[in-house]
Parts: sequence; structure tokens; C-alpha cells
Amino acid sequence: MDKVLNELAGILKVSREGLQSVFQEIGLNYREVYEVLAREQAIESVVGNLFGVAFLATGLLVTSMFIVSAERRWMNESTFKLWIKLWKIAVPILFVAWVLLSLTPLLTPNLNLIQNLLDK
Repeated sequence: MDKVLNELAGILKVSREGLQSVFQEIGLNYREVYEVLAREQAIESVVGNLFGVAFLATGLLVTSMFIVSAERRWMNESTFKLWIKLWKIAVPILFVAWVLLSLTPLLTPNLNLIQNLLDK
């Protein structure tokens, strides 16, 4: 039983005692919610990583566009068309990642409840 609580505390990155007090406060058995919280933590982690990668890729695209446009000799019509294609890919991916990041609290309601109770 303590192993499950320790595992949950590790997943949520909180102290074991704090987590145990929250579960006692709201009357939950941590064995019952372990799978749900582990899945929601994985969702939150994946969405956060997706947003980070999309933001980094967009930043690199913008930076490289400025560098290439500063060196006008590299910018020709085919290069410009390539930038347009990359933007048509990067902007929707960044938008989808941003929407997923915004919806993360709806996708992980139990995890948010536990984390908010731990913050008090």
C-alpha cells in the first residue's frame, strides 16, 4: 500500500505525507485513483512536451527566416516558396499544440484537483 502512495507521490512530484493528507481530506483511496492519476499525468506531460517542441520548431523557423532574409543572396523565389510551405505546416501544428495545452485541465480533471489541494 505504501508503494502505491510512494509511486503516486513520485508521479505528482509531491511529498508522500502531503499526498496522503489530501487523500484523507477528500476521502479517496489512493489505490483506486492511481491508474487515473498516472494516465492524466502522462497526458499532461505529452501535451506539454508537444507544445514545447512546436514552439521551439516555430522559433527556429522564424530565426532561420531572419538569417536567410538578412543574407539576400540566399533568398530567391524557390526559397521563398519553401518558407511559405514550412509556415503552412508550422502554424497549424503550433495552433493545435496550443489548443491542446489550453484544454489540458479538461483532459486531466482529477490531477488538477489533487494538485490544487496540494497547493493549499
